[in-house]
Amino acid sequence: MDGHDILADLLGSVPEWQERALCAQTDPEAFFPEKGGSTREAKRICSRCEVTTECLEYAMQHDERFGIWGGMSERERRKIKRRANEVRLAAAAAAAQSTAPVMQVVTPAPVLETEQTPQAA
Repeated sequence: MDGHDILADLLGSVPEWQERALCAQTDPEAFFPEKGGSTREAKRICSRCEVTTECLEYAMQHDERFGIWGGMSERERRKIKRRANEVRLAAAAAAAQSTAPVMQVVTPAPVLETEQTPQAA
């Protein structure tokens, strides 16, 4: 059993898409640049990868805070999350307004004056 197998046992099985990822066949240093370092090479590799969508979804679901995942930096992923939260909040607010009880104002009908007939004495 090699180190990869031991790690897979400890963490659970490796998702199938990760085995097909181009980054698995390249130097991982490109995907975890130092602060201020270039992300160009990692993004170039991601642009040719067939599992970019799965990779990005994984990073978003697992709150990956470092590295390039699915062709996006941590800052770009935060921006997507922020926008998604804004959309969710707006949708929730719209739903709350549409299901809120509506107060109906009822105005009485105008009273029409009618001629009164004289009463017989």
